[in-house]
Amino acid sequence: MLFERSRSWLRPWARGRLPPWARGEIDTSDLVQDAMHHTFARLPFLESNHVGALRVYLQHAVENRIRDRLRRAMRRLNLIAPDEPVVASDGAAPQHRQLIDDQAWRRYVESLGRLTDRERRLIVGRAELGYSYRQLAFIERLPSAEAARKALGRALRKLIDLMSNA
Repeated sequence: MLFERSRSWLRPWARGRLPPWARGEIDTSDLVQDAMHHTFARLPFLESNHVGALRVYLQHAVENRIRDRLRRAMRRLNLIAPDEPVVASDGAAPQHRQLIDDQAWRRYVESLGRLTDRERRLIVGRAELGYSYRQLAFIERLPSAEAARKALGRALRKLIDLMSNA
């Protein structure tokens, strides 16, 4: 009974929080079921300070599983991505253009390395992985999409400063 009641609100709450590119063979129902299975196995050991404690615990359990899936997907993408910048096969492009592109890429990567982890995740998440502001807010535990947009703006300004000084 408790399992069914919890699942009835948890599945709609979790729907859409895992981006399609990170899903692989898993879907929202699988994430919810896994979180509930592990939670109910620990139920005798959970301490409840208020009425909604189980609800909050289950939401955090699902959020943690979503973060795990995102990390796995990002690792998988990094394994697939080449170590060097991809060179466009444009035979008409002047040699100096390719040299400038390589230097800019190196400055970008070096400058990213000088940012905080959060700033780096915000920039890479938005610019390279195409996350929405809502997804960035969720990943970084920011209160809203607007907060993620502003944090990203600050991170980009810092990146631009670092790149121009490199």
